[in-house]
Amino acid sequence: MIVGIRLANVFMILSSRNELVKKGMSKNQASAMLRGPQFAERSLDRRKVLDKMNVAMNTYRADGREESARAFLKELETIRTTYGAKEPEYRSALSFGARTFLLHNNPDPIAPFVEADLKLHESFSQAELDNAVPQAVENATSYVQDLVMLAMIRKHQNRFAESLDYCQRAQKLAKQVIPAKSRLDFELTLETAIALEHNNRHADALPYRRHVLEIYNLYDKDMNSYANQMSSIGTDLFANNLIVESEAAFKEAVKLKRKQKNPENLSHTLHAYADTLIKAGKYAEARKILIESLPYSQKDGKSQQIYNYTLLISACRDINPTEAVMYGKKSLEEMRRYGTFNQDFMIAQNCVGVADIEMRMGKYKDAVKTLDEGVEWQLAHGKELSAFTAGMLNLKAAALHALGKYDEEEKCRLRSLDICRRFSPPQPDPLASTLFQTAARLQQREKFEQAEKLYKEAIAIGAKENDIAYKQVQLQCLAALGEIAIVYRKDTKLAENYRAQLVPTYKKYLRNVTHADISLCLTIGDLCFMLKDKKNLQTLLDTAQSAYDKDPQKRPEQLEKLQRHRKTYNTLLK
Repeated sequence: MIVGIRLANVFMILSSRNELVKKGMSKNQASAMLRGPQFAERSLDRRKVLDKMNVAMNTYRADGREESARAFLKELETIRTTYGAKEPEYRSALSFGARTFLLHNNPDPIAPFVEADLKLHESFSQAELDNAVPQAVENATSYVQDLVMLAMIRKHQNRFAESLDYCQRAQKLAKQVIPAKSRLDFELTLETAIALEHNNRHADALPYRRHVLEIYNLYDKDMNSYANQMSSIGTDLFANNLIVESEAAFKEAVKLKRKQKNPENLSHTLHAYADTLIKAGKYAEARKILIESLPYSQKDGKSQQIYNYTLLISACRDINPTEAVMYGKKSLEEMRRYGTFNQDFMIAQNCVGVADIEMRMGKYKDAVKTLDEGVEWQLAHGKELSAFTAGMLNLKAAALHALGKYDEEEKCRLRSLDICRRFSPPQPDPLASTLFQTAARLQQREKFEQAEKLYKEAIAIGAKENDIAYKQVQLQCLAALGEIAIVYRKDTKLAENYRAQLVPTYKKYLRNVTHADISLCLTIGDLCFMLKDKKNLQTLLDTAQSAYDKDPQKRPEQLEKLQRHRKTYNTLLK
């Protein structure tokens, strides 16, 4: 779970009526006596306008209704028109108002106001900041404040890449315009950490989370919120391979939550802890925590209950597959009954998870039924052209193969391939993967020319060079073409040419994904075995073994695959 500070606490600090009026009036009150009754009257008018705006803002904060939101925006526009967008009345109202909209998870109406304000404060140069020109520093400070606010808004809009961009732009100016340990420093640091985490950059987020904890008590005294920070830093520590520190952070977070009379979102913390334990291969510990969290998940809402069941699929997969299937089916039942809570992919993900376990248990017919239900859901919800649909069909094809239904399997794979070819925009990874899997089955059935055609189509897709997942599939296709060259074309020289394109190029494309790296090494290894290339075969086998040994999860099916190939390879190596 990625967390920030409680917005309620922000409001306790920032949004009192008296503070806002004081900010709008402070520069004028003393001079009212010197400038006469007309100035005093204008000051009174300002107070009336601010009072009206405050009433509108507090009404919206209390009821969260759309009509209240519109009323507040009308008053905000009045302040901007009357006093100007750079006046303290307007900036204070904008800041407090934006937070109110975020409190109600309603970022869209306020976003244009902050975007317009940002443009008004772009008038400064780096040279001016270096020379501490007052107007430039003032503009840059307002600019950073708006960047932070827009980062928050984009986060609530689920536009996480943009949120991170705003944070990074603000960080470039931070040292020159943000006092250390100030509220703005705190908010920017926190939003940067959250944005990095949402962009799956937990390792980079760690120093920002550490800084948040250093100054946390200056701005938030709530222990539930502090526990959320500890949970987030636990995830970031794990991403930095600091396993012991990570577990300590999670344990502290859970401890703090349990001390509260009414712990908020305890299930979120337990889920984050269990997720890291699963990734560390500590399945029994993860299962224990997830069983414990079930009543808290029910209390925290259906989406949390569904996620709890989903995590139990992974936690129980290798230690209690029957239980894993049970929880997986519960998750699917709940989603069909209550919806996916904007997480539609979880239907397909959990169908695949359950079916994969059923196949490992030898229950291939059950797996086909599970996957058929998943595909039907995709079609009923207009999601046929999805990598998830194609993935379920590919797994169903594997189950049909195990049942000896080879013609049905082939039809299923061709259906998946047709879906992948119709993606708009094109998606190289699922298309290449499906081409490879389909070609491999055709090759097994000695339909060599059809297989060759599909392998070559996968190679010709032309994905970006840095798309390592695609490059792995491309290399596997080259290896398979080498095998066909030997078995069908009777052309050893052609096979050797394919090998030359693979060895040692493949090492550049190992990506620390165990099953993918093992599959790559063993596919190339099969070609080297057929060419009686002992040296490269041994290196490939050792590399595959190393990939397995480094994986804390150590999936048994990967070990079985390694052992099966090792037995074959040893007929040449020994």
